[in-house]
Amino acid sequence: MNLAQAQRPESTLQTFEFRAIAPAFVDEELQLLIKDHSADKEHGASADTTIDLEARNHRGELIMSASAHFVDDAA
Repeated sequence: MNLAQAQRPESTLQTFEFRAIAPAFVDEELQLLIKDHSADKEHGASADTTIDLEARNHRGELIMSASAHFVDDAA
């Protein structure tokens, strides 16, 4: 949740959803993917933003995913 908030410090975190995959096998190599959908705002979408986070092990297997929804206070 802190990682998502760090991506959008100027906005209010409205909801955060965390999904863990079981059994969770995590080794020394963990890949983290952050997708910030704020670029959609440039195409007429609302000022709200969703950030998706995924963690995968060295084989590319999904370990956990999360979504954070922000409300742009300036809008």
